[in-house]
Amino acid sequence: KISMDKNRELHSLLISKQNDIDEVIRLSTSNFSDQKSIISFYEDLSKENHLCYFLKNFKEKKINIVEMCSGSGIYGILFAKFVGLKGTLHLVDIVGSYHKKAEEIGNKILGDSFEIITHTCSADKSPIKSESIDLIIEVDGFHHCPSLLKAVEESKRILKKKGLLIGIDRIHENHITKDEINTLLNAFYSKDWLLKNNYPEDQRLSRRDNGENELKISQWVNCLKKNEFENISLIEYIKLSKRSIKFFLLSNLPSYIKKKIFGFCPPVRWGLHFLPTFILGKKFI
Repeated sequence: KISMDKNRELHSLLISKQNDIDEVIRLSTSNFSDQKSIISFYEDLSKENHLCYFLKNFKEKKINIVEMCSGSGIYGILFAKFVGLKGTLHLVDIVGSYHKKAEEIGNKILGDSFEIITHTCSADKSPIKSESIDLIIEVDGFHHCPSLLKAVEESKRILKKKGLLIGIDRIHENHITKDEINTLLNAFYSKDWLLKNNYPEDQRLSRRDNGENELKISQWVNCLKKNEFENISLIEYIKLSKRSIKFFLLSNLPSYIKKKIFGFCPPVRWGLHFLPTFILGKKFI
């Protein structure tokens, strides 16, 4: 954990030097290149029943939002913009050096429509008042937490009774094996990756030491059920593209071939149930 936090402090220093918001997005995320791409994703997400229903039936004049494991805060900030209401945005991250830049970006994008409150703490223990939050969003954050169960417990504590938790995270299908998980966690980052993220280029850093965890769908479902979340919906989201089709095909190659092609971190097999999405351009819940 000490190693992970130190690395993230170095990454936060890199973020703090950026003046262009789209560059912050490129350095903070793995799947988005600018503000428009994130907003487009939220538009797709809003078509799903739970978020659409929640926003249509939200009766309060102001909304209280939390982004857990917020880092640069860009996901929570742009989500607050997408929602289009006024309110309070809480940014929670254990590395406090992210917060200054996050506040600066938030003020640029949201103006005075949202009060931004930062919390330097872990996602499983925050000072936020119980049952005070309308909506929680986390993006690629909870799989870094030492305990998914505790992070979900904390989310349940601070959410209002009719609140909504949106977890946008990397989750594996249940067929992933322990050997595949260990292969992913024991992979070491390249020098190029280390330099890009402001880490020492001579550092020998594995994904495990960098705080990564590989979680299954069943683990998420169990944690949500234990905390009595209702109307649980897990959505496999794929943007139909040549890249998606390429990774689907490559992920289904034999392991020894994948290791030769990818070296660092070969993709785990994508299930055949993704095929209708590729063929018909539709996703199935």
